[in-house]
Amino acid sequence: LPFEGPVSGVKVSLINDEFKLNPSDNLEGQSPLNMFISSTDDSVTMIEAEGDSVSENKVISAIEFAYNESKKLRDLQRDFIKESRVSTFEYTPYVIPEELLSDIEKNFLSKIEKFIWEDGENPNTEIIELYKETYSENLINDAISYFEKKSCRKGIIENKKRPDKRGMDDIRNLYIDIDILPRTHGSAIFQRGDTQVLSVVTLASEKQRQTIESIYGEESKKYMHHYNFPGWSVGELSRNIYYPSRRDIGHGALAERALERQIPSIEEFPYAIRVVSETLSSNGSSSMASVCGSTLALMAAGVSIKNPISGIAMGLVMDDDKYEILTDIQGPEDHFGDMDFKVAGSEKGITALQMDNKLKGISIPILKEALERAQIARHFILEKMLEVIPEPRLSISKYAPKIEIIKVDQKDIGSIIGSGGKVIKEIIEKSGAEVFISDDGNVSITSDVDGAVEKALSMVMDIVKEVEIGGIYTAKVVKITTFGIFVNITPTISGLVHVSEMADKFVKDPNVLVKVGDEVLVKIIGRDENGKLKLSMKQAKD
Repeated sequence: LPFEGPVSGVKVSLINDEFKLNPSDNLEGQSPLNMFISSTDDSVTMIEAEGDSVSENKVISAIEFAYNESKKLRDLQRDFIKESRVSTFEYTPYVIPEELLSDIEKNFLSKIEKFIWEDGENPNTEIIELYKETYSENLINDAISYFEKKSCRKGIIENKKRPDKRGMDDIRNLYIDIDILPRTHGSAIFQRGDTQVLSVVTLASEKQRQTIESIYGEESKKYMHHYNFPGWSVGELSRNIYYPSRRDIGHGALAERALERQIPSIEEFPYAIRVVSETLSSNGSSSMASVCGSTLALMAAGVSIKNPISGIAMGLVMDDDKYEILTDIQGPEDHFGDMDFKVAGSEKGITALQMDNKLKGISIPILKEALERAQIARHFILEKMLEVIPEPRLSISKYAPKIEIIKVDQKDIGSIIGSGGKVIKEIIEKSGAEVFISDDGNVSITSDVDGAVEKALSMVMDIVKEVEIGGIYTAKVVKITTFGIFVNITPTISGLVHVSEMADKFVKDPNVLVKVGDEVLVKIIGRDENGKLKLSMKQAKD
């Protein structure tokens, strides 16, 4: 096949402020910056990255490190090519017939340019009708696209003009609002130009984490972001309304990476969190709009994120040595331009990157300039977001489930669960709350019913409650004998009150004083030779 030279890709992580090439999974987990970069001898062809508010300068240094190191892999490919001694074959590239291009240029170029630059009527239908007897519709559309692309790029490079009349660094009009859906746990609208995204947050118990079964085994996620891009958001019919497309999955993963490291730990915020970003209308960079929408919805839901995150998409139009970097690209600039560089981050630095291009690659100086201009745009958008909600709410929605997490000794786990799960099932049934126990002793209690969490918590505390000699406790009578009564201080701690300790006077029949189910006050006065508790009602009364 025709081949213009090798491309190589490497991973880079930042460990102890030093860049490591192709790190292990364990090292990646410790790194504040993980990046995948592919490059040729001349330029960078693709970037995917996630980090924890890393500075633009550090990101550029990582790109330069990866670019230089990956040369070894390209040299290896060249050696292989030499040894292979393959022969290439001739092929005829796809071309649009010259006569079709000439006709459209003569009859419709002015209408095409008016449509792009002056919001004139779209001439596409008229052009297709005129030539469909001679050429296929696909070929005609390609010819129209050729002139649209040429006109759009020429206007940007030569006239410093964008299709919507903005300056190169201008951001489209913003509309930001929260609590759009009052019954949900958190919601927000973020709109930039014609791109509008609705983000919705749902909170649930830790038990509702997403379980993932992969080749590495089973794992779980407490924070999930799902992105939907229906065809009608761009005025098209689409078949994938019932399942996520590769685009949906990729954009959702990018926005999830942008916020993942800002989500509080399970100890700080004991909830599983799901954010769904619905693209309602799109004209470029809906993925970065979903980053902004997710941040707003999480803050509105009371999720104590570490830093609010905003995102922007940068574009590029390049002609030989002339180029223009575009801030906040819209549909035509993405379609006809040379680069889509998505940058998300906090006020402190970058949290996610994704760059693809239609050229053979982008030079590092251009990437550096794009990142610097993206930083200004991100901070501007973030300021506008924080005007609507300056910090996460201190309380969660009244519709969200209430969760309490307590830590118990691992030796008490069996007592809370009970034989065959009998005890924990009884707690769940009587309280109406969900109870989940982890192997390390974390007990998570969840319910959206008033009082259920408190009741379950009280029942758990009764089980793990420690008692001491000399302590006075309320106990429940469970059995009556001729020599005394057996009582439960907690579901797992019981003891005997001998008849001689039931009252100040002689007790011939315990049934005269108590019945099964009564609650009595008892004092722990010691243990018998078998270690069982000895209790006294009369000493407790005194």
